[in-house]
Amino acid sequence: MLAGKSIGEINAAQWSSIKAVDLVGCVTGARIVSLTICIKDCKGKDAALNGTDATLSAAMRQMIANLPPGTPFTVKVAVKDAKGKAWEVPDASFVWKG
Repeated sequence: MLAGKSIGEINAAQWSSIKAVDLVGCVTGARIVSLTICIKDCKGKDAALNGTDATLSAAMRQMIANLPPGTPFTVKVAVKDAKGKAWEVPDASFVWKG
């Protein structure tokens, strides 16, 4: 989730206050072990930035902030519980409103 949403529009004010991706409805002790923010570049090819936890990096924050309004982006995470078991979490799709 971003700004309390698992899908939808994200504006500049919301984006500036988001520091990390949140998990909702996961097993106790679940944590994000990989984070990917994906967009399509000007030529329609996938462009992505990756992280090793739930924290949005400065590069991720800048990539989204530089998008034209109306551009979709996707948040993908890999999640493991306290015992190391991987859990499948659906991707979350958003639209940058600027």
